Amino acid sequence: MPVSFNDRSLFLLINSTLWKTKLPIAAYEHVSDNDWEYLYQQARKQGLTGLVYDAISSLPTQQLPRNLHLRWVAHVEAIEERYHQQQHALEKLGALYRQHDIRILLLKGIGLSTMYPFPSHREGGDIDVYLFGDYEKANRIMEKNGIDVNTGISINPKHAIFYVKGIPVENHRYFLNIDHAFKSNRILQDQLFNILKTHPCESLQVGEETIYLPPPMFNAYYLIMHIITHLAGFGVVLRHLCDWTIFLKTYHDTLDFKELKDVLADAGYLKAVNLLTTLCVHHLDLAVDHAGPFYTSSNKSEDKLLQKAILHPRYEDVSNIKHPLKVVYIKTARSIEHMKINILLHGYRFALTYLFAILGKRIKQPQKIFRFSTK
Repeated sequence: MPVSFNDRSLFLLINSTLWKTKLPIAAYEHVSDNDWEYLYQQARKQGLTGLVYDAISSLPTQQLPRNLHLRWVAHVEAIEERYHQQQHALEKLGALYRQHDIRILLLKGIGLSTMYPFPSHREGGDIDVYLFGDYEKANRIMEKNGIDVNTGISINPKHAIFYVKGIPVENHRYFLNIDHAFKSNRILQDQLFNILKTHPCESLQVGEETIYLPPPMFNAYYLIMHIITHLAGFGVVLRHLCDWTIFLKTYHDTLDFKELKDVLADAGYLKAVNLLTTLCVHHLDLAVDHAGPFYTSSNKSEDKLLQKAILHPRYEDVSNIKHPLKVVYIKTARSIEHMKINILLHGYRFALTYLFAILGKRIKQPQKIFRFSTK
């Protein structure tokens, strides 16, 4: 299925910001109000409202409907405010932990935003941290300071969750899902811990606090596995691919691509990595030589992955649906669609293992079947 005219327009806007290239203004002179509305809604769904707005701001103001322009500006301002709130929360957390000799390693989020032309326009939700073995100690410190720490079977076992200045923080005990279909992630998990022992971390100044960032090889494994894990059950958006694209653009010279390819192949993820990276080359203008060995010039699965799993998933969020039976129907149908994607990327064995694992979790926690929101 070819990419639609509107989606091609969206990619032009994204790439203009990512690569700081001039937009072909003539291409947007005759865009209708309905098409502009589509671009806005699709940018929101893809987590790229700020990034796309940065490109649109270079166009003559009369090309964008006034009411839509005002909505877009308001949304971007909210993204900027959220970004600054995250910075303040991270600084507060850093100051608290520094008093107890705990170092913070920041995963994704603000650390990735520094690679973007306008860091505050990269959308993010929570703050993910790893504390170099001080998981339990840090949780106790939060509780002593009157902050609830959520753990247990209803929370992902790899991290605890608490809130700082209204911002959710995930304190990671470890990095990857390692159960059921993801048992091979143990190979990658060991690799991540080994990298932290043998490679120096980078650093980021957040206010008065020094926060650590993962070494590039760590991020290479972690970012692509974050995308693959989300694809298995939640779906991904173009922002995830933009993260991978801009990371490879920034660090391709320092990565050991042979090691990456060998380890990801041993874990069974090479096909998925190739497909995702090829999408970045074909649609986000990632240079072929920045993609390393993960670019394949032609792959008939590429368009299906882009359309079905990213641009136009058949079943999306159920947060606005009130009827419980309709929620169950959509979640069931969505699970079937995710299974098709898992077969495409990983084969039948992985797909069935993942599906049965999800069914088992729902039997143990049936209340989640009727939960009206998705992560």
